[in-house]
Amino acid sequence: MPDPYSPAELGRAVERIELDIREIKNDVKQQDRIYVTRGEYEAWRTGIDREVSSIKTALATGIESIRNDLKSSTPQWWVMLALGVSALSLIVGVIVLAGR
Repeated sequence: MPDPYSPAELGRAVERIELDIREIKNDVKQQDRIYVTRGEYEAWRTGIDREVSSIKTALATGIESIRNDLKSSTPQWWVMLALGVSALSLIVGVIVLAGR
């Protein structure tokens, strides 16, 4: 049978156990500063997912409306006139330069 522990040894063992328990308590108290609980994380993630999906929906709607506007719009007469005048002046310029 092993020798019984002396009171001094028992006192030191109890002191070490108390220090370990204090460290564990401090670690548990400080965990909420470092880590987020799973429920809070899931709520945050769900919120972000909702925001991203609403942004995607808004972008898709906006792009579709721009496409519809472009399909239904026709060029205005003054834009066509400007393009015609610039094309005509380019042709005349090329003919004049070629004749020299």
